[in-house]
Amino acid sequence: MVSFLYKTPLKVEFFSKTKWVRKIEFVGLGLFFIGTIINNIVLGKTDYSLIILWSVYALYYTLLEELGWRVFLGNELSKYSFLTVVLISTVLWFTWHYSFPNRLITENPFQFLVLIAAGSAGMAEFYRKTKSWMLVALTHALVNVNPPSLPTLIIFLVVIIGLLTFHESKNKKANVTCLR
Repeated sequence: MVSFLYKTPLKVEFFSKTKWVRKIEFVGLGLFFIGTIINNIVLGKTDYSLIILWSVYALYYTLLEELGWRVFLGNELSKYSFLTVVLISTVLWFTWHYSFPNRLITENPFQFLVLIAAGSAGMAEFYRKTKSWMLVALTHALVNVNPPSLPTLIIFLVVIIGLLTFHESKNKKANVTCLR
């Protein structure tokens, strides 16, 4: 795959080559599927094959979408500040999603814009810290598959952010020890 503006090759890995990120990706996959199944059971939906099929489809779709938003666009905008990247991707992401018929978009576009801005900032930060296309796509897929289930998304984000924070603090302690 080649970057459009600079003709530079893009490296795209389905799973991270970094061991600790790959572990978090697999935890995220488990949380995604288990959370989606539990959420649908709570909502009274028991057609498990359809739930799993929809989950796989949502993950596939968001992997492709995040390939464009985080990997391609993120690479193109990497020379700009984080805030600039978030603002540009928010405007583009809002415009892209505004074309899809959705009750939240039509009833309250400003609320949707705020949601898009928060999602854009969060996913840009996930990608910046991990370079994990999979973690970003899982987060996006959770929103798409479980729109009424904020608890599922919150549990997913708490666990993933907790694991990222734990890893960062462990690395800081290791770096301080090495410097002494």
